[in-house]
Amino acid sequence: MRARLQVLRAENQAIGAVGERCAMPYDAQMLLHCNLNDTGHPEQPSRIQHIHKMHDDYGLLTQMKQLSARAATTDEVCLAHTRAHVNTVRRLLGREPKELHDAAGIYNSVYLHPRTFDCAVLAAGSVLQAVDSVLRGESRSGICNVRPPGHHAEQDHPHGFCIFNNVAIAAQYAIRDFGLERVLIVDWDVHHGNGTQHIFESNPKVLYISLHRYEHGSFFPKGPDGNFDVVGKGAGRGFNVNIPWNKKGMGDLEYALAFQQLVMPIAYEFNPQLVLVSAGFDAAIGDPLGGCKVTPEGYGMLTHWLSALASGRIIVCLEGGYNVNSISYAMTMCTKTLLGDPVPTPQLGATALQKPPTVAFQSCVESLQLCLQVQRNHWRSLEFVGRRLPRDPVVGENNNEDFLTASLRHLNISNDDATVAASGPAVDRPDCGDERPSGSKPKVKVKTLSDYLADNKEALEQSEMFAVYPLKTCPHLRLLRPEEAPRSLDSRAECSVCGSTGENWVCLSCRHVACGRYVNAHMEQHSVEEQHPLAMSTADLSVWCYACSAYVDHPRLYAYLNPLHVDKFQEPMAWTHGCAWREDGCYATGPDGRDEDDENNDDDNVAGSSICLRLERNN
Repeated sequence: MRARLQVLRAENQAIGAVGERCAMPYDAQMLLHCNLNDTGHPEQPSRIQHIHKMHDDYGLLTQMKQLSARAATTDEVCLAHTRAHVNTVRRLLGREPKELHDAAGIYNSVYLHPRTFDCAVLAAGSVLQAVDSVLRGESRSGICNVRPPGHHAEQDHPHGFCIFNNVAIAAQYAIRDFGLERVLIVDWDVHHGNGTQHIFESNPKVLYISLHRYEHGSFFPKGPDGNFDVVGKGAGRGFNVNIPWNKKGMGDLEYALAFQQLVMPIAYEFNPQLVLVSAGFDAAIGDPLGGCKVTPEGYGMLTHWLSALASGRIIVCLEGGYNVNSISYAMTMCTKTLLGDPVPTPQLGATALQKPPTVAFQSCVESLQLCLQVQRNHWRSLEFVGRRLPRDPVVGENNNEDFLTASLRHLNISNDDATVAASGPAVDRPDCGDERPSGSKPKVKVKTLSDYLADNKEALEQSEMFAVYPLKTCPHLRLLRPEEAPRSLDSRAECSVCGSTGENWVCLSCRHVACGRYVNAHMEQHSVEEQHPLAMSTADLSVWCYACSAYVDHPRLYAYLNPLHVDKFQEPMAWTHGCAWREDGCYATGPDGRDEDDENNDDDNVAGSSICLRLERNN
């Protein structure tokens, strides 16, 4: 006990000697990496630009130790990557856009730019600058607002928007140059950090803990590697902890429960000398890809808990996150926490627990129970946790994906008080309220569109969720021949190029099936090569025009949408347009099927569906 007290006294003296609370490396050159073929790509330069501006707006930059960014050397990058991989990316410097587009095609969800190598080594080097500052005692903690992100990057190839694995390089650097024996990496990005896991799966000096959407292996990066039973290999067995979410909609309560039951007990037992956070904010509320609901103050709370480890030596490094408002607020809350500024407290107390448990919460509990069963074999601290987890929480009314799906299916957008949907009388459906969260839909209260928008008014105004307004007409509708539309379509068809079943689209000109831009972009490639601009999603039945770069909603598309709807839902698609239905489907291409020169063709006279609520990632 006396020896332990002496260690604690020395650590506290070291903390008191630190001159700056938080260091921040940043360089605007990291803005240069961008997608030359898709200006709307989610991993865009504005991500770090908005984060930096919000830090300035909150007056945080003047409170922080500003570090000069530097490029990581080849030897430093090779701490986590093969030299062949580094040289491959280096050779892209100055290449033509067409060459870069072709080179990126062999990888999974990667784009390349003539300055990608410069930006990638600058991002990695910036994190190393923070490591130097923290471990030399010049600052207690660090915030790294860097891009491109890193945790998907494998040892020998880029992957999932990531070129070099910034956090993995930093961990190896801390072990090599500062002699650390225990480095903790906490990855709260909504996607599993496959690259980081593979790099350290046999290394007992690095404990990797990841909380991520898994969806039984169907969520990116897909496959079994992110499941709860993958615990490491060889000497690293037990030093890999996966906490997989099999439902979307996880929020502050679920993440707090995971931290209390698994992350913090294991972390305290491991007793790290440095904490690195792969801080993806795509689990934040409003993110277009993540589908989760962690609030900015929720991220501040998680940062606060982690800062109790390693004598406060923690470095938070940006990974994913694609709603610039959400990620800017979230990372700002993390910084305020590390600076000791007051941060709002998430609603985790009695108020939150008074609500009926959601399907997301029940699925969370199931995942944690499975994780605890496996990890108890490796961590003694887990022997007495998890005993108070709910054994069989009752599913009630909720606002996660199942509730939204069930609610929107019953919406009557023409009359809030109507009891009969546009497609005819309601059909009795079996009560699904007792089914498990990994199964089908819960029993829900039906809401109208007005109810739904009113309930989410604040989120819409703050851009935490969004509605897409599709074009009411499109010049490329003239290319379609609705009278020749197929009588049947297969909603489960694979991509004809790569065989993917995750996110596919049907070309409306030739029925070619190919994957979306966030898989391998084969439909986009087909559209460009064949000059077929219109494609229909097999996932959510939206129609995208690649030439106009917009969604389209028009009566002329019904002949294509209806057979896909029948295959997917075993019932005809409701007619929601203001004009009369025609059997041949050959409507004029003006708004709502009218002639384009119709004098009454204005927005005020257009009936029908004009708002498309996006529930899934698309095209």
